[in-house]
Amino acid sequence: MSSPVDGPTTATPGGETARRALRLLRAVALAQEPRRLAELQAETGLNKSVTYRLLRILQEEGYLKHTAEGYSTGGELIALALTALPRRNSYLAARPVMQALTYRIGETVTLHRRADDRAVIVLVAENQDRPIRYAARVGETTELARGCTGRAMLAQLPAHVVRQLLESTADTAETTLDDVERVRSSGWSYTEEANHTGVAGMACALPRRDPRAEVMTLNISGPVGRMNAQVAARLAPVLIDAAKKLSALGVNFDPAD
Repeated sequence: MSSPVDGPTTATPGGETARRALRLLRAVALAQEPRRLAELQAETGLNKSVTYRLLRILQEEGYLKHTAEGYSTGGELIALALTALPRRNSYLAARPVMQALTYRIGETVTLHRRADDRAVIVLVAENQDRPIRYAARVGETTELARGCTGRAMLAQLPAHVVRQLLESTADTAETTLDDVERVRSSGWSYTEEANHTGVAGMACALPRRDPRAEVMTLNISGPVGRMNAQVAARLAPVLIDAAKKLSALGVNFDPAD
């Protein structure tokens, strides 16, 4: 039986309009560039009149904006996301360490936190001197069962939780229990093109000084041609040291909790 906090397990009658609007918001928010009406209609499966009406309402409320290129996220949506982000000030404390790291190694550095069975990017540092680099976005999510981020996070969780999560995502998982055990031993993870074509990445979990601390990772990502397994092995001590610094700053733990 679900508790009131868990919420209902079946769709609430009369909620279809809200669900359609949320599908449109998600499609726009996760896009790399502005989306046109026809693209959003095709992606969400809504008819043209419903898609247009809901987009207009979201635009009027400031959650989307519309230009000649199409629809993109509006100021109200961005402000809401930043306000709702847990411990945002703690995350921002990581920026100097991440900026120093990205200019030292020349690749994109990201900070991720666990969100149930996914990992979400909460902070990005890019080396603007690199004409070709991995362009990460705050709010982008990936499955824990895929890629270096997920493996590093899974290595922080109890074995029975890892097993249940991998079993529940067996259709899309590319991570195994052996992969997770290897990360537990080495302290870091490396994968190629697990979530993005042409991109390789490595991840290290922030040490958890308290069981209440969030499960978070610090990542380095770049084009496969520059980020190979040998490069990752060389960078691993640097990444692990940076993750320790972030933990010492309390990035993954708020003493007020």
